[in-house]
Amino acid sequence: MIELTQSCIVACCTAKGAAAVALIRTSGHNAFSVIDKIARFPSQKTIFDFKSHVVRYGHIVHPETKSIIDEVMFLIMRGPKTFTGFDTVEITSHGNPLIVQKIIDACILAGARIAQRGEFTRQAVENDRIDVIQAEAIHELIIAQNDRAVESALRQVGGALSRKIYDLEEKIVRLLAFVEASFEFIEEEHVDLAYAQLVDKEYQQLVLMLSELMVHCDSQKHLKNGFRIACVGSVNAGKSTLFNQLVGSDRSIVTNVAGTTRDVVDASIVRSGTLFTFVDTAGIRESLDLVEQIGISRSSNQIELADLVLLVVDISRAIEPEEFEFYKKIIESFSDKLILVQNKVDESLNEQSILLLDSLGIASVVAVSGLSGYQLPLLWQMIEEKIQSQMSHSSTPYILNERHAAILQSVSQSINQIQGLLGLQPQFELAAFQLRDVLQVLSSMTGRNLTERVLDQIFTSFCLGK
Repeated sequence: MIELTQSCIVACCTAKGAAAVALIRTSGHNAFSVIDKIARFPSQKTIFDFKSHVVRYGHIVHPETKSIIDEVMFLIMRGPKTFTGFDTVEITSHGNPLIVQKIIDACILAGARIAQRGEFTRQAVENDRIDVIQAEAIHELIIAQNDRAVESALRQVGGALSRKIYDLEEKIVRLLAFVEASFEFIEEEHVDLAYAQLVDKEYQQLVLMLSELMVHCDSQKHLKNGFRIACVGSVNAGKSTLFNQLVGSDRSIVTNVAGTTRDVVDASIVRSGTLFTFVDTAGIRESLDLVEQIGISRSSNQIELADLVLLVVDISRAIEPEEFEFYKKIIESFSDKLILVQNKVDESLNEQSILLLDSLGIASVVAVSGLSGYQLPLLWQMIEEKIQSQMSHSSTPYILNERHAAILQSVSQSINQIQGLLGLQPQFELAAFQLRDVLQVLSSMTGRNLTERVLDQIFTSFCLGK
């Protein structure tokens, strides 16, 4: 990323393509000077004449020819009370891409430059309007895939996770203060037992606070990416037909030929504010066909990756011994995330197959017809109940990305090592040294100790308008 300056930057904040309106943002210490060269108001005033945080109607004109480009609304905001901390002008124009580009070109001719990815948000970080955790949460808010992710991202933008990290830093500083105080009045030959116990109490409180935060590291996949549901079973069990019913489209090819599905097919839908990705897999059977063998191997991988497995069984025919062994293996390994779907109940039922499946003792069982959609609402109810159960066990108010998780893991390992230095024969000087290192690492989470290179990596994933 090019070295940041305070000069005015400009970018379109709305999505590309034709639309009713578009929003073009400018920000920088000279943003008003740039806009003054291209803005014309009916009152003949200049942009410098208006109060802060007001909206004014006017026109954008070419800075050299003075020809009108578009009639627009100007949102005028003086720094530092803006998102970026700099003077900011947001222009609401007509959404024709040609007009939008002409306005941006006019801004550039007037002295602005094109903003880089995430540069508006980076300005906010550099001007201490928000910290890096809040900046990352803005990106998470934009790409959120479900209601819970949106709610968590909004809380994080408001500083919920940042406050937790600051509290954790204060707890480490408090422990460090106790440890360093030992240098003053505890001789190396004699450690006061009561004081050592006081230090240990502070340490245990720190460990508890850190563990409560760490538990959220494993809860992010569902929050950010939704739930992955694999439809598995033998060939011709009706997996693809059921899959198409669940996703509401003919995504998978359905024929009476065994082995039609030879690769993994997936499709996503949003239901009740949650993203579901259904995966149709190749039917499990012995096959000499190399392509089909690869598809079957991928089916096994999908079972491992899935949050929920729909084991689809053709209940209208007898179950072969090798099929039954396959079912037993899946149930033994994945019973906690499995629903047995007895398919094709609209055909004649095979009593022997029903008895065999009953003997497996599966808790979640539903009989459906993938062809007609019979009992599909009941299947959806069971899916949502299973998902709700998983969500309740992994509920988290935060969105901890990979960077956060890595930092917290590093802090946790260091804190665990410090425990040995605070034991029966405390080594307070070494403990103090390590605690200072822990503070350095933790401060990088909020951005107070981040290099330019790391900041570049963080903001590269942002869109231009943020």
